Amino acid sequence: MRHRSCHLGGSAAALLLLLACDGSGGPSAVQPPAPIGGYVVLALGLHHSCGIRGGDEVVCRGRNESGELGDGTRRNSSRAVTVAGAPGLVSLSLGSIHSCGLTAEGTALCWGSNDRGALGTGDTESRATPTPVTGGLVFRGLSAGGGASCGLDLSRRLWCWGANASGKLGDGGFEDRLEPVLVATDHEFEVVEIGDAHACALDAGGAGWCWGGNSLGGLGDGSTEDSPVPVPVQGGHRFIALALGSAHSCGLAADGTVWCWGENVLGQLGDGTRINRSTPVEVVSTVSFVQLDAGAAHTCALAADGQAYCWGWNEHGGQLGDGKGDSRSTPAPVATAERFVRIAMGRVAGCGIRQDGRAWCWGNNEFGELGRGSAVQPVPLPYD
Repeated sequence: MRHRSCHLGGSAAALLLLLACDGSGGPSAVQPPAPIGGYVVLALGLHHSCGIRGGDEVVCRGRNESGELGDGTRRNSSRAVTVAGAPGLVSLSLGSIHSCGLTAEGTALCWGSNDRGALGTGDTESRATPTPVTGGLVFRGLSAGGGASCGLDLSRRLWCWGANASGKLGDGGFEDRLEPVLVATDHEFEVVEIGDAHACALDAGGAGWCWGGNSLGGLGDGSTEDSPVPVPVQGGHRFIALALGSAHSCGLAADGTVWCWGENVLGQLGDGTRINRSTPVEVVSTVSFVQLDAGAAHTCALAADGQAYCWGWNEHGGQLGDGKGDSRSTPAPVATAERFVRIAMGRVAGCGIRQDGRAWCWGNNEFGELGRGSAVQPVPLPYD
């Protein structure tokens, strides 16, 4: 691990399994045994996926109309294509139609759709190959969401760029930003996640802070008022990881419980109801979880034994992986005997990586983003 405290490798929530306190009192990531060979990182967007395999090869597949596969073309591909000019990437995070990665040196590279500045290049020109985020910033964490991205620098400050209509860049305004701007707060952070309309972060003590769109309670501050600056998540909870969907948020506590807030019309909060919540509620489960990630309106978590569980929206391609078409308001096991050490969620799909680096995916596969299976994969199939 390159940095002693909180190197956020992987797609942020997708790779944070446990956090412990380092000597400075802040959390630092403690990874499980890494996959041996094969895929060590997977990240999913709306209709594309990317992974790091064989040590340093970055590959993508799926829809490519905005260049989000990074191979220099605009051709869709159900076969893995090599991302051009992306040496040394150690983590990936995918927005709906753009992709970003972080090098071991902390340089952020992005590619794909850029009509509202999600690539951070200072313009609105989409890119079909990785391009450095402007400003020369060095990051230790990176998250890509719907039309925007955020990075955590070495001083634990947050920078965001891209679409900002809901205030999700956290700079106090609502104007799109074509290059990184500082989030308006004096707090130092350890984890950052950005969704479609809002973003959240964890401070050194594990307290949650959120900003942006809040009409359905996704900020967790007890209101439904948007905020262009960070506001504290209510309830006094301390989290070790975060996962954000379109309008819901979830946090993983050190005791293995999961707490969620925001939109819940499809059961994505996992509390057994379909009632929106403006403060955190506990996911109904007796399972102790070690990892967490979210799609547009579904959430998945990994148990200590490697079993994946999902809840929420399931009518659009089987993104819960349970082989059924009904949405669920409490966790249900993914229908596979495979056991995983990593999970990653896209907007309407999910994947798990085994210890040997083999990956299995489920959900919507309209553009072959999950491999060469069917257009809908209601149960996990190999991601070759």
